[in-house]
Amino acid sequence: ASELFGNPPNYPNPGMPARKGLLGTADRGTLFLDEIGDCPLDVQAQLLRVMDQGEYQAVGEAVARRVDVRFVGATNRDESLFRPDFLARFLARVRLPPLAACSFSSFARYRGSVVPVLRPS
Repeated sequence: ASELFGNPPNYPNPGMPARKGLLGTADRGTLFLDEIGDCPLDVQAQLLRVMDQGEYQAVGEAVARRVDVRFVGATNRDESLFRPDFLARFLARVRLPPLAACSFSSFARYRGSVVPVLRPS
């Protein structure tokens, strides 16, 4: 959690440096959450607060921090693993077939052009 939300100095162990966390680092930018389907429901609720109010609390702090972040998430998990209100905040969903089901020729048809073949020289 402190990787995402940050922590004040000396928390959770003495000598730990203060960290902004990924949210603080992504302020005024975009945060890509890979495998967001592995995110526990309580963390989804905390991220929902960031999405709705633009604020969060660092681990071990009582003061709210403010950020302006755009979220992009990726997962191969079923939608039933998400809080419905959290999932609704992601405005565009792109469903892609598994990589094993794809081939260069099907990708070329999808792209509408020829995909160059790379050969070792």
